[in-house]
Order: sequence, then structure tokens, then C-alpha cells
Amino acid sequence: VRDFLHLLIKVHKCDPEMIKTLAFRLGERHKSYMNEGNDNSYWAPFAVQLPIVMAKTYMDVVNHDNRIRRIFRVRVHGDKSEEEELIDAWRQLMNTIVESMKRGYEGCASQKTPMRLSIT
Repeated sequence: VRDFLHLLIKVHKCDPEMIKTLAFRLGERHKSYMNEGNDNSYWAPFAVQLPIVMAKTYMDVVNHDNRIRRIFRVRVHGDKSEEEELIDAWRQLMNTIVESMKRGYEGCASQKTPMRLSIT
């Protein structure tokens, strides 16, 4: 999970199309990992819990080192706390990932899977 998120966030700068494409491909690969009778039912709870863990971890870190808070500013809207904003942002990312993974897992046609051309 860490390597996949690193690839999406650091390498591809959270490009929405790359998120969908790479998550779709990951879903396709997960199909071959599953034993008969298993399905993708654990993805939704994972998508709910990961944002909470990420936000709590961030809050623990910035509460111990205020320099990090200055580097990673979180804009708070309305009555939401900084932690709630983080949870919402991570939840949006995880929902996009899980939906695209499900499409790949279920063998649906990808909306945006770019074709790679090789000139060799």
C-alpha cells in the first residue's frame, strides 16, 4: 500500500487519470491473487479506515513538530477541524482508488486506460 500511494502521490503528483489507470490495473492484478470464494469486499472498509489512520498519524506528527505543520498547510473550511479536512481528502482519494480497482477486478472496460506505444 505504501509503495502504491508513494507512486500516486510523489511520482504522478495525484494526477486523477493516472490514479484511475494505475488503480484499475491493480484491481486486474488482484483478481489473480484471490482464491475461489474471496472477493473484493474488504476494499470498502479499508477505504474507510485508511483516511482516519492517515489523519491521526499526521496530527500526531504535527503536534510534536510544528515545522511540519508550516510545510503541509491544511485549509480548513467552515466548522471542520484540520483532522476532519484531512480525513475527507484521504477519503476522496481512497474512494477513487477503490472504485477504479473494482472496475479492474470485475473486468469492466476502463474509462481511461491509456495505450502505451513502444518505438523499438
